Amino acid sequence: MENSLASVADVIIVSGLAVYLIVTFAGWAAGARVARNAPVGSGGWLYSLPVSVQIAGSLLIVAALLLVIRGPLWIPVPVLGDTRAADVLRVLGLVIFIIGLGLNLWARATLGAMWGISTSAGTQLTAGHRLITHGPFARVRHPIYLGIWLFLTGIALVYRTWGPLLFLIATVYSTVRRAQREESALTGMLGDEWRTYAASVPMFVPRLRGG
Repeated sequence: MENSLASVADVIIVSGLAVYLIVTFAGWAAGARVARNAPVGSGGWLYSLPVSVQIAGSLLIVAALLLVIRGPLWIPVPVLGDTRAADVLRVLGLVIFIIGLGLNLWARATLGAMWGISTSAGTQLTAGHRLITHGPFARVRHPIYLGIWLFLTGIALVYRTWGPLLFLIATVYSTVRRAQREESALTGMLGDEWRTYAASVPMFVPRLRGG
């Protein structure tokens, strides 16, 4: 049971991550053809590079990090050694992974051509950027990042090793900073329209209906 469930989990997670990466890099490349405003923040130099260089650089950084941490990546977190408890966590992790991936892809599709790569140091909005308040953006202001947190949480629960757990923690920190940078740019561009939206819709954690 454990081996078959682990195999199914591997297939689902590897397939899901492959879809995520394909969508990310395809959207990144397509975004190079969309007119954008001047970059905001100290990291604006990134956007002056050809998109092929941006993508290649990010892939090299990810590859280098994986090489450095490949040993600690699969050191087990010492929790719940019981097989049945591990199976429950694995199934729960798969459910959270699928929900997070689905939310991430739904939010990107809702943004359409306005989606773009940003960093904690800089962001670049599309020319004529408009406020999106439907779909997942009706519930939280940053559903893309929430989706990433969820699917990384799912991976951490499935494998229960230090690598995914530490990557989740680092990602939460970096994406919060990115979200803050994006909100600063959106406030500057959209003004009171953004402030009104931000006052009524939570940043990351959706409110219960009627709350």
